[in-house]
Amino acid sequence: MYEHILKSYWRPAIAWLYFVTVLFDFVLAPVGYSILQTFHGVSLEQWSPLTLQGGGLFHISMLTIVGVTAYGRTKEKLKGIAGDIKMPSIVQED
Repeated sequence: MYEHILKSYWRPAIAWLYFVTVLFDFVLAPVGYSILQTFHGVSLEQWSPLTLQGGGLFHISMLTIVGVTAYGRTKEKLKGIAGDIKMPSIVQED
């Protein structure tokens, strides 16, 4: 039972995990950090996104994983729907 769940939902789980990470690092944390500084009356340095440490390698790798898996899933769906039928290509005849 759990094997089916993991097999079916790992792609959306990776995408949602990346979405939540970006939301936290670029929206929630900077706003929360600014509000915290306002209420405490202390001026600290600006929020530095954690995922941009190391040249943004986290974003490059996560976008690669999400993009390649989305492309792979699209190919799987097209193969399942079309079967052995080849998809028509657009050819311009002169």
